[in-house]
Amino acid sequence: MYTFKEIDHTADLAYQLIATTQEALFSAALGAYKNSVLPQHKYNAAKDITLSLQGNSIEELIVDFLREINYLLTEKGWVPEKIINARLIFENGFKAKINVAGHESGKNKLELKEEIKAITYHQLAVVKTNEGYKTNLIFDI
Repeated sequence: MYTFKEIDHTADLAYQLIATTQEALFSAALGAYKNSVLPQHKYNAAKDITLSLQGNSIEELIVDFLREINYLLTEKGWVPEKIINARLIFENGFKAKINVAGHESGKNKLELKEEIKAITYHQLAVVKTNEGYKTNLIFDI
């Protein structure tokens, strides 16, 4: 289970992510990203991708994941729909293998609500709570 909600932030888009597991934080992050950039309609998943990430922290994995999603959307025209599976490995650093369902729309056919310039580390700190995990996520627009 996960939720995301937009929170106030000057000039940028900011969200609070809450999830029962660290893996579910990636689904919350993708939901916040999609809420920011994609028009509100359902896409048909037709092409799955698998992202393999490596970093020094869960925060770094979240930022790298969203940077890759942003690149695939804006440069390749691949629209993410949902995470099928996320697996985290905490050996020799932090690793993630994330399967994402989506479809190719063609770069020139995309009409975005906002263009994300950067996914930032500002206020990004995953905190363990009684319910699971939470963090803030800020997109530079």
